[in-house]
Amino acid sequence: MPCLDMFAGAWGVERNIEDAKTGQTTRFDGTALFTPDGKGLIYDEEGQMHLPGQPPMHASRRYLWRKVKGGIDVLFDDGRPFHHIGGGTEPQADHICTPDLYQVSYDFGHWPDWRATWRVSGPRKDYVMHSHYRPVAQVLHGTLASEQGLGHSSQSNSKRQNSHNAGGAKNGLYPD
Repeated sequence: MPCLDMFAGAWGVERNIEDAKTGQTTRFDGTALFTPDGKGLIYDEEGQMHLPGQPPMHASRRYLWRKVKGGIDVLFDDGRPFHHIGGGTEPQADHICTPDLYQVSYDFGHWPDWRATWRVSGPRKDYVMHSHYRPVAQVLHGTLASEQGLGHSSQSNSKRQNSHNAGGAKNGLYPD
């Protein structure tokens, strides 16, 4: 697994969310910015979520990544634990958000490209979320940059916090 510092910088994100309950696939295209904060890295993600039959909507979320013995702890932006990324090229982790279970598998085998696959199950949730991350330098020379503009307007932290809820947690796609 790459060390925490190797994630610093901007990443293009392509994500497909396959919902077994509805039979629909939702797409997210955006960027993830890992910024040092003195304790580790802040993960800020912004982009456009494309739900079938609806206009695109802005989505964002924020996590804190912290180097710990044996890997990286991922925390919610308020400091609550989310999950641990262990060593190796394909670490796995779980997060229980009763009554839902979030299970993630990371794939760092083709670094600097990497993937995270979440399997989410619960009484009202049954989906798989496939995320592909590439350094922005690669994205700018590849297809992702031509599919969508990577420039995002800067926002204050409070605006990002508010858009986190509108873009993810309220529609049940992201744990909170």
